[in-house]
Amino acid sequence: MIWVHYFYEGQALIIWGALLLVSICVTKFLLKFVTKIVSLRPYTNELIIGLFGILLLMRGYLFSAGLASLVGLLSIVVGIILALLRKKHYRLLKWESWIIGVVFLLAGLYFRAVDLLLVGILYIGFIFFEKFLKKKAVNNFIVLSGILIFVGIGLWSVSYIQLRSPFLEINRNIVTLDEKEAKLKISANPDSKVEVWKHHKKLSREYTTDKYGMIKVKFYSPGDYELKTSKNDHIAKKKVYVKASKKYLRHKAHEELLKNNKNGVKEKLLITSKDLTWNKGQNDREYSVNIEGITDPNIPVTISEEYDEKKIHSDEKGNFKIKWESYSNDACEITIHVINNKKTKENSKKIKIKVNEELKKQEEQEKQKQKEEKSNSTSNDRPADLLINEHNDDNKYKNSSALKVAVEDYIMDHHPGAEVDPFNYEIKKISDGMYEIYGSYDNENGVKQHYVALAMDDGTSKVEILQLANQN
Repeated sequence: MIWVHYFYEGQALIIWGALLLVSICVTKFLLKFVTKIVSLRPYTNELIIGLFGILLLMRGYLFSAGLASLVGLLSIVVGIILALLRKKHYRLLKWESWIIGVVFLLAGLYFRAVDLLLVGILYIGFIFFEKFLKKKAVNNFIVLSGILIFVGIGLWSVSYIQLRSPFLEINRNIVTLDEKEAKLKISANPDSKVEVWKHHKKLSREYTTDKYGMIKVKFYSPGDYELKTSKNDHIAKKKVYVKASKKYLRHKAHEELLKNNKNGVKEKLLITSKDLTWNKGQNDREYSVNIEGITDPNIPVTISEEYDEKKIHSDEKGNFKIKWESYSNDACEITIHVINNKKTKENSKKIKIKVNEELKKQEEQEKQKQKEEKSNSTSNDRPADLLINEHNDDNKYKNSSALKVAVEDYIMDHHPGAEVDPFNYEIKKISDGMYEIYGSYDNENGVKQHYVALAMDDGTSKVEILQLANQN
């Protein structure tokens, strides 16, 4: 890269020297042949510097040369300062070369520009060769112009020779992939092709450097790469190792998941529980069942059913055991979901939970016993017009939800502000097509009411509420 820099630095020095020479000639011509400005001859050096600055500003504006614009601006400022010193503080002019030299030297150090450093050094050097130049009657600006052109030609020539051979420079040999790509800044011959090779195979994409030999190469996957550029049948090479980051690995896993989902690859899911029936402990108010299965290790497993959701994770071996609870001992069907592990598609299976007949029989016997005890204690308090068959001990009606819903609708129609307890109810069969429902609800005033409803079912899933009585 250094030779590319010197190549353009050499061009700049040649142009600056030429512009300075033009400034000298134009100024001398005007002072000699334009009588109106003859009085400005004491300001010859200041006029040369100012005109030189104007020409550099024009070059910077026309050719987008930022450094030329900067030097031009500095030259104009220095020319104005020297002109003011000559008019009011003539004695300070002995520091003229020092002032110009230091200004350009500091600017060159700040911008790391060889051009500015050279101008600053030359101006300071004039202090030591001034007597020699006066004896030879040579203007120091003419010497400066000649030196700039000479040094510029030297830099340009050496750089041109060096740039005939290929070179390739990179700022690091190891780069890390971000989520999708990694970038590497390289320097090579100006306007040259840079090829990207991986595993001894040339990739389809290639890059072209700008006029300064700069370009950014992109990598999209980890591995060992090789960059190549050629010039005049010679090749320059650089090896680059691209490593994956965690962010890149997560991104690739997500892409793999989308790909697998599209192909229909599903997560592993096996239900090992065989006889799934409801259970109930001595102190439990709800029914429960334990569902066991196998999937991949540490994978989320859920059971979703309308308004409830149970979620666990499989263990290190992929085994899981999830407990599902319900208010009813009825048969039901639920779905087990396995959430993907960013490699495969989600999976789900439906399972059936059976009625625990033995538990149901025990509960029915207990309920019948409680009913008989209640009937003996409350027979005098029952409404006389409520039809009850005390001798029927049939099991719970199979279509219990229809009866429950019918009673709830009946209560809501007659008591719009009521809140019915959907779980605290009991159904008894009185005769064929006739049923008695016990339950509770909070009335409009928030007071709990216990009710007994008489319902009729014609066998076609049509339920009609015949009577409803409150019991406090």
